[in-house]
Amino acid sequence: MNNIAVYPGSFDPFTNGHLAIVKSASLIFEKVFVLVAINPDKQHMFSLKDRTEIVQQSINECKSISNNVEVIEFNGIVADFCIHVNANILVLGIRTVKDLEQEYSNEHFTRLASKNVQTLYLSPEAKNFSLSSTLIRNLINAGRPSATEGLVSSFLHKSLINNRFSF
Repeated sequence: MNNIAVYPGSFDPFTNGHLAIVKSASLIFEKVFVLVAINPDKQHMFSLKDRTEIVQQSINECKSISNNVEVIEFNGIVADFCIHVNANILVLGIRTVKDLEQEYSNEHFTRLASKNVQTLYLSPEAKNFSLSSTLIRNLINAGRPSATEGLVSSFLHKSLINNRFSF
């Protein structure tokens, strides 16, 4: 049995809650692929390229994450990627019942497409339970990028303060 996990998401943007999930997964699995995906149902604030860079830089900042994590830009079916890399675990982050309902429908589709993939639901630490990408986008849209400190990586926080990204 392989010990390879896939953690997909749009990560628009990547928060410290997402980072906690990656950290946990990196301790459990030999290899973790973080898929920065395009969600056609969402209007993304950050480009795919920017989101991928934010995820990679955020993970690079975190000393407790080993080098078994690979960040990949992704536009496709998650189940197909799992089959391609021979992954047997789909990692999904859950904070609320609403998250569970949403992720369960996605998981069901993945399991139909790849019967060898099991799902592991992970939750962030309690301090990140109310943290969401939507909250970060709202702070940015309100002109309050300084309020993102401690909620996102230092890289993203500094980039927002310095207007590095165009929206």
